[in-house]
Amino acid sequence: MSAINGEKYAVLLMNMGGPQTINDIQPFLYNLFSDRDIIQFPIPFFQSIFAKLISKLRSPHVAKHYQKIGGGSPILSITTQQALALEIELNKSIHSSVHIAMRYTEPSTDIAIKRIQELQCTKLIILPLYPHYSSTTTGSSFNELQRVLQKIKNMIPVIYIKEWFDNDDYIDALSMLIQEKLSLFDSPSETHIIFSAHSLPLKTVQKGDPYPKQIESTVKRVMIKLSIKNPYYISYQSKVGPIKWLEPSTENTIRNISKQFNHDILMVPISFVSDHYETNYEIDIYYYNIAKSLDIKKFMRVESLNCNSTFISALAKLVLHSIEKDCILE
Repeated sequence: MSAINGEKYAVLLMNMGGPQTINDIQPFLYNLFSDRDIIQFPIPFFQSIFAKLISKLRSPHVAKHYQKIGGGSPILSITTQQALALEIELNKSIHSSVHIAMRYTEPSTDIAIKRIQELQCTKLIILPLYPHYSSTTTGSSFNELQRVLQKIKNMIPVIYIKEWFDNDDYIDALSMLIQEKLSLFDSPSETHIIFSAHSLPLKTVQKGDPYPKQIESTVKRVMIKLSIKNPYYISYQSKVGPIKWLEPSTENTIRNISKQFNHDILMVPISFVSDHYETNYEIDIYYYNIAKSLDIKKFMRVESLNCNSTFISALAKLVLHSIEKDCILE
């Protein structure tokens, strides 16, 4: 095992997190709606009141959904596996340890940074598990990290990986999984492909958030890589509240396909890199039941990236490239 310039690297994977049990749902929702990078009340004091109210009102309804997928989110378990797999891959080239920081659940950014300090790492690479940049995801996680770092003296140098929506290895991993699933349909070339991304408040996009453009770029690159002519769509899921969010919605897209074509549908969770609520409940149960009620012949979902070897290799290359780039700048 060799190290670049004798450095001891820490890699911090940043993700949203999710409730591990039914009892964790209300605290998770409270933390989510307290985040001013997502929703901003003019008077910060009312942010907490709003978060308490909506988390209390929504948690019983959301709990019913989580009960259908085992009572909790698998995201911590999967992210832990991803971290272990990435650490093994990275240690073929550098001396490193890989850590996890969840935005709205444990382990928190504060806990992760304390652990990294204890290991006396000499450089820190921040790798958000959001391929597409948004102020509500990567931006929020970076802001939280800055708040934690401001409280620490003599912090190690930090390298940020902001986005990787156009990374070739990421595109390859997605494309391979799509191709594998398409082969299971009776008419693969006629199957309609829905790239479903997590939605975003429209006002966030109007402020210049690059998220939807990056989603479109990823989809375009995947379709070119696949070299297929299947009809495909970009849609958005997981809207919360009465304000306007990105459209078209995934549900409406499914309904429109059923009215016009009534063909098979392959779902691709484009902005997610692991299984969690949005895949296991919304796509696998909620949208599946809608498709079934509309007489869609076959409705399937592409496997999440999770610990796919090509995907883990992509993450490792992202880290190594960021280190090489930092060394050149030095």
